[in-house]
Amino acid sequence: MGSEAIRVANFAKIESAIITLMTPEPTNGIYKTKGPEYFLNQYGYKDKTGKEDRINFGGVHKVNVRHH
Repeated sequence: MGSEAIRVANFAKIESAIITLMTPEPTNGIYKTKGPEYFLNQYGYKDKTGKEDRINFGGVHKVNVRHH
């Protein structure tokens, strides 16, 4: 699977309420120093549909709104 990126010149012209931002793999921090398993066990959450052995990580972040 290849990685693709879409570049946006003007965010004010985007017609979507949600934009997905993704970094293929962090270059620093706990994920890098202790590994993805440690990171997910610290910050992830159990799958809400009940899938066993699955940990999810994600959320909605909004501009100018401090995340709880």
